[in-house]
Formats: sequence, C-alpha cells, structure tokens
Amino acid sequence: MRKTKRKFGCPVEFSIDLLSGKWKTVILSRLKVRPMRYGELRQDIRSLSDKILTERLRDLCEAGFVKQERSGAASR
Repeated sequence: MRKTKRKFGCPVEFSIDLLSGKWKTVILSRLKVRPMRYGELRQDIRSLSDKILTERLRDLCEAGFVKQERSGAASR
C-alpha cells in the first residue's frame, strides 16, 4: 500500500485522497459489475490511454481496491 504524506482528519478524507482523479472511479465502476481483463477494460474505456490505465490500475492495486490475478493459461 502506498504511503501517504499527510495526516487525515477522518476516513472520508483518506478515501477521497486514495480515489482522487477522474479515472480511478470509472475503472472501479466497471470492475464492480464483473472482473475484467486489461484488454476488456481498454475496450470499455476507449478514451483512456494505455499508460494511464496501467498507472491507475497499479495505484488501485497498491491501495488494495483491485486484485490482479493471472490467468491459468499464462501461468503454465
């Protein structure tokens, strides 16, 4: 989990800091419906660049909001 540089007065402030930015909430709303592969997210959110999608997914993983799982075929 990422280290925060400041102290927060309440859990809401902390959550808002973790979810700040336009794309994190959009990604989470898509993943709430069902688990998706990277390519599916990429197709579903066309206006989001690969770089930003990768960065936001990494941020969400580090914060514990998203879990990355490897597919069975790739791990063989």
